[in-house]
Amino acid sequence: MARFLITLIHIMKIAICQLKGRISPRYNHSAEIATVIISDGMILERKIVALSIMEPDELTEFLAGLGVEAVICGGVKEDCQRMLKQKNIRLIDNVIGNVDAVLDRFIKGELRSGDIVN
Repeated sequence: MARFLITLIHIMKIAICQLKGRISPRYNHSAEIATVIISDGMILERKIVALSIMEPDELTEFLAGLGVEAVICGGVKEDCQRMLKQKNIRLIDNVIGNVDAVLDRFIKGELRSGDIVN
């Protein structure tokens, strides 16, 4: 009898609100976001997306349209939090630090809201 091993691989797309290599202080005031596709602790793809000025609901719709599952940002208003939750997008907010260091901590499963990462 042949046995088959089925391995489930979870691929996740996240968005990081950034400003000059650091986490942007506000969700809806980011000039750009980094979209990152992660699988099994490895970065498969990383892109920088320049943003035009968008209202919070437009930004949330845009991210949902990209298939983003989680957003990492600095501050975010309650109405934005509700919009993200309605779209089933996980929010890790009030994060301060260098984007690369924050991403590394996220990949390790160690990033929490309110973290300061240097």
